Amino acid sequence: MSRALKALDQVRARLEQTATPQRKSHRADSDVELLYEENKTRVQVKVRYLLAVHRIEMKASEPFHALTTKLAEVTGQDEKTLTLYLRDCCLGLSESPLSVNLTVADIIECHCMKPEADQVASSNHINLVIRSVAAKTRTTLSANIRNPMKEVMDKYAAMNNLNSSTLVFTFDGDELYPLDTPLKLDLEDGDCIDV
Repeated sequence: MSRALKALDQVRARLEQTATPQRKSHRADSDVELLYEENKTRVQVKVRYLLAVHRIEMKASEPFHALTTKLAEVTGQDEKTLTLYLRDCCLGLSESPLSVNLTVADIIECHCMKPEADQVASSNHINLVIRSVAAKTRTTLSANIRNPMKEVMDKYAAMNNLNSSTLVFTFDGDELYPLDTPLKLDLEDGDCIDV
């Protein structure tokens, strides 16, 4: 009888070495457990992008950077614009399914954080409408928000063959000075300046 118990203990010890159940849930009361075996290191990760759920196989210890590379190929997006979320927390690219305790029930959310081309191209520039009260004309000029208004004033004067020192520029009834900047004046794209 003692031989049989020893044999059973040896078998149990070998089984514990090959597959040790580890609780891999973020909640202590979770019913989901993952078995990580030494010889089985690949997991299937579910990622929701837009309306589709993609199943991507990767190593349990592989960083999520590899996942974003694979997602970029599948979705056609630039991998630098993809952000991963799990349980409403942003995942770091150096983290892995093993390090975040990913369970078989988890679905990673993927969002594309791509700035619009118009915002990137014109982030420092705005278009100002210069309205001449005397000539009853409107001219649209581009201005850098950090450069002095003198540039816009000189550009307008040159276009109309006028001397900029003889012109008075106003915005909402307040006179604009050559050293003011659009940023300081809180000017926005499409604002109208009277001359």
